[in-house]
Amino acid sequence: MTLVEHLRFGFRSMVGLGAYTSLPTEAALNTLSHDMEGYQSGDRNAFLRLYAILAPDVRRYLASLPESGIPLDTQVDQVFRQIHQVRRTYDPAHPVIPWVLAIAQAVHGRNRRRPLES
Repeated sequence: MTLVEHLRFGFRSMVGLGAYTSLPTEAALNTLSHDMEGYQSGDRNAFLRLYAILAPDVRRYLASLPESGIPLDTQVDQVFRQIHQVRRTYDPAHPVIPWVLAIAQAVHGRNRRRPLES
């Protein structure tokens, strides 16, 4: 199974959750990886492209999760702030989308626990 086939297989469950309306193409996956490498190097335009591509998917993914009590737009902002803080941990040998969704899930989980900690 090629990397793209593997990624598409992994995204099938995300399509079912509504996070994706279609499976990403090989070109789209390569663009994301290239832009993430540029973002790591400080390319502002690479971040703007990443945000434009990923923000709708992050929003749909967060909307598919149980209610956290935090507005969806705020959670999307939190995810991208977290991505900015940990961008150096991204390994270009691995796909971007699972890395981003793991961050989104961590932010969401933190938000769900927050009221219990207050």
